[in-house]
Amino acid sequence: MNDRNDIPPGDHTPEVRKSGMERSDRILLIVAAVIVGGGFILAALLLQGIIVELTGIAAGIGTGVGFLGALPIALVLSIMLMVVFGLVAGDTIGELPTMLLGFFLMTGFFTIVISVIY
Repeated sequence: MNDRNDIPPGDHTPEVRKSGMERSDRILLIVAAVIVGGGFILAALLLQGIIVELTGIAAGIGTGVGFLGALPIALVLSIMLMVVFGLVAGDTIGELPTMLLGFFLMTGFFTIVISVIY
């Protein structure tokens, strides 16, 4: 006989873990990131306009870093943040498309903000 009476009673089905967020949560997170990013860019543009108006030195602010000067700085910042995010998340290969999208969005954001502010 193959009776096994040593198994404890209860539900013995394996627990299925869901990885990642729900689709609606991802859409909400993307919309929130776009709104916050747009707010930062708008605030940077308004801050530059206020500084120009208050100081009256438009020529000094207009000759700043520029997009080509801001791009290497933005790349370094984005790479550092993506490494930190990858280490914290632990599952970088499974989230590779999300991390690549985040890398390009952060690089664009940092480039625009650095070139506008400086």
